[in-house]
Amino acid sequence: MRLVSDSPAVAHIEETWPEFARDPRHLRLGLASDGKGFILLALIVPGPKQTKNVDVFLQPLVEELSQLWEGVDDVFDNRTHRIGRDRRFVLKGILMWTMHDYPGFGFISGFQTKGYCACPTCAYMLPYVQTGNIQLDESGLRRWSILHELPYWKSLQIHHLLDPMHIEANVVKSLIKHLFGDKDNVRARRGCEEFNMHPESWMQVSDDGTETMPPAPWVLRKEERKTLCQRISKIRFPTGFGSYLRKAFTTDKASWPSDLKSHDFHILLQHVLPTCLHGLGTQELREAIYDLSRLMRWVCSKEINVSEVPRMDIFAAETLCKLEKTLPPSFFDSQIHLLVHLVREISICGPVHTRWMYWLERYMKVLKDDVRQRAKPEGSMAEGHLHREAMFFCSTILAQLDPGSPLLFREVEDGEEASFRLIGAGSKRSLSAMELDQIHVFILYNSELMEDWILRYEEDKRMASDEPFCYPSFVEQCFYVECSHDVDWSFVIPYIPRERQFVGSDSLAAT
Repeated sequence: MRLVSDSPAVAHIEETWPEFARDPRHLRLGLASDGKGFILLALIVPGPKQTKNVDVFLQPLVEELSQLWEGVDDVFDNRTHRIGRDRRFVLKGILMWTMHDYPGFGFISGFQTKGYCACPTCAYMLPYVQTGNIQLDESGLRRWSILHELPYWKSLQIHHLLDPMHIEANVVKSLIKHLFGDKDNVRARRGCEEFNMHPESWMQVSDDGTETMPPAPWVLRKEERKTLCQRISKIRFPTGFGSYLRKAFTTDKASWPSDLKSHDFHILLQHVLPTCLHGLGTQELREAIYDLSRLMRWVCSKEINVSEVPRMDIFAAETLCKLEKTLPPSFFDSQIHLLVHLVREISICGPVHTRWMYWLERYMKVLKDDVRQRAKPEGSMAEGHLHREAMFFCSTILAQLDPGSPLLFREVEDGEEASFRLIGAGSKRSLSAMELDQIHVFILYNSELMEDWILRYEEDKRMASDEPFCYPSFVEQCFYVECSHDVDWSFVIPYIPRERQFVGSDSLAAT
């Protein structure tokens, strides 16, 4: 599976409503929302009794989705009519699923995401049949979502999806805090004693009656923490990949940075920690982190092999078991438990790169930058969107104009002089020897007088047998992590550059 269209959820929609699937121009929608409180509920103090019913704000959206499912007449299509389709057709749309972080999951779905029975997925798998209020109380369902008013909602294969971005960020944040000892306290040691786990880390009572905490096996020593920060600070990441990590992890202090973003945690788990932890901590702890990194690399891969899903489902449970053997019970909250359900959602909805919230968070940053008047943020966002559309349209007409550039250019045809002049006065300067050589070579290579000589050179030249060349398809971008045992060796970490897509097997993410 590479796209959403390859997933069983889309196949189920096409089998259930064949008339809807007959026209590919119909819309397949997804609803994404963040767990932050609504703007009108900003004065409500967060807590267990805060207002969580946001259905009243979703009523206009549900009405429009119901109208879109019935069909919108006389929709004009100016492109596909060239291949034999009508310009005007009846447009329909379906809401396939919703995507949220975990607090937003509770706001939209109506399930409880805190305290007892905080996992909505496991709540459906009750050990025996229950009816009435008992089932509602023990399943964590507190109210029916307004999305059940959609005529097709009950027939969908899956309704609400977990966000792998927030889950991965929360897991790595908790893992780093435990490695650096920020969550190592008396309460965590009491939890180990209560669950009969890690006897070597239980509280010890001295002869005078005072209690002391022995060194925990999951906490790195101060020298090891400094070594880890030093290794991360020496990594030279590619531009735009993880350059901030070098500044965040400094060698002068053995503490974890508190200002990391979700993408930083993504890089730490999948590329940095498996190599930088080499030789640090216990072997069981390193193996558990290696397996966790391997699991998340498979979850975040752009191509999913369907035959690997049952094996990875078992591997996810085994990874959590290894983490239980090395980390205290305080590490295992609801976010750690949700790792098990990510594999199930991939088997139903396909790869996660089309339904996680990285793109939503980036676009929210764009909308926030458009706000110029805080009294009317919606109007500022609308004006900013129109401004970007106008600049994009102008950039297609004026090929020499870059979007957002203050300078204006216009194409001048042969025999026509420009009716304007450039803004600002011209300047003179002397060219360097390198620039003169570049101009000289450019003129020679593009001159008609040199064509015969260039062809003769291409025919007569002999290529050496040890010519250091390769095809672009053989090259993969990578960066290096210094080996801890031998400074002359380094780990090679391949990665896919941002805004690049490779056609074929995604071997980098599957390893």
